Amino acid sequence: MKKIGLYLLNYNYSDFLSWAIRSIDAQTRQPDIKVFIDDCSADKSLEVFNYENDKLKFKYDVLLNAENIGTVKSMNKAVKYLIEKKCDYIMGLSADDVMHKDYIKLTEKELNKAPKNVGYIYTWVQRIGDEFTIDKHEEFNSDNLMKYNFVHGSSLMKTSICQEFPDVGICEDWEFYKSLARKGVIGKLIPKPLLYWRRHSLKSRTECGIKGITADGVKRKD
Repeated sequence: MKKIGLYLLNYNYSDFLSWAIRSIDAQTRQPDIKVFIDDCSADKSLEVFNYENDKLKFKYDVLLNAENIGTVKSMNKAVKYLIEKKCDYIMGLSADDVMHKDYIKLTEKELNKAPKNVGYIYTWVQRIGDEFTIDKHEEFNSDNLMKYNFVHGSSLMKTSICQEFPDVGICEDWEFYKSLARKGVIGKLIPKPLLYWRRHSLKSRTECGIKGITADGVKRKD
């Protein structure tokens, strides 16, 4: 069995952090290593995290930035940590998002059987918060990827293809996947909405804002 590492990236998402942690805890295939990285939050994030983590049997490793260094540097720090822990596969989750309970199980299954040139598995995305639509991302095509991005930032990827996310200000995920494509590394799609990605306004940061998702963050209501 492959060793899977997951990093949970947080900055001032105390309103949503519990949902993310509970969706990870609900996974039918648990990650082997979990690391929580906080980018010097100024809200109650650490209080929320400690409350949730104390209840877990399988605790998180913790990386606390002494100062706010930004999303990209925090991601690279977490990936480096998981590489040092000798993980075979790595994925990240933003603390305002949640995963379907079978996310890790299904993406691992696809990555295990994928051809060698497939470096990561991505999925459709269910928007939550201010929107409630499904982004039906397309099957992987390198030419199209150079024109526009259709791969989300929470793909499960082989550690062997990991490199630093480029600190370009915006679209770091896209630039990362494009750089891999130029080296012949491609992705593979699971056409199911397994990642719940939050689109939120300032107002919804102070409200639950989750429409159609139950309290464990993994199922839609009828």
